[in-house]
Amino acid sequence: MARVENVEVVVAHQARATVRVGDGFLKIDADQAHLDTEVAAIALSPIPAPEVLWQQPSVLAIRAVTGVIDWSEAGRGDPVFDLATLTLGHPERLGDVLAGYGEDVDAEAVRAAWSLRSLLAAGPHVSGAGARPTAPPPPPVAGGPPTSARPGP
Repeated sequence: MARVENVEVVVAHQARATVRVGDGFLKIDADQAHLDTEVAAIALSPIPAPEVLWQQPSVLAIRAVTGVIDWSEAGRGDPVFDLATLTLGHPERLGDVLAGYGEDVDAEAVRAAWSLRSLLAAGPHVSGAGARPTAPPPPPVAGGPPTSARPGP
């Protein structure tokens, strides 16, 4: 086994930790289902993905790559939401990610997905104030302006 020059804690909290060791990562997760999802997502990935070196209960070892190393929130659906998740918090990197994605993706759709994620995450916090972000809009009033043009309370 090669000598390890340093160990870097990438992220750590009560539920999971990712540690860089040499040219690989050890991902430790209290919920085995997260690691299983990650391994399945890596296998289906349409973009360069890390090589799974081994997996034991609660630990996943992957070879370092330039790209995505955290697949724990992966799922099937519109790739725009994946791109939004990947770039949320780093809007300055959106152009680079879209250039590397290799397909025609609408940057405005990714920005809209950022907003949707933020609203859905804030829902429980603002619902006590009367806001209901997941509720359908009220029906239009006959003869009145369209619902979207109606002024708020």
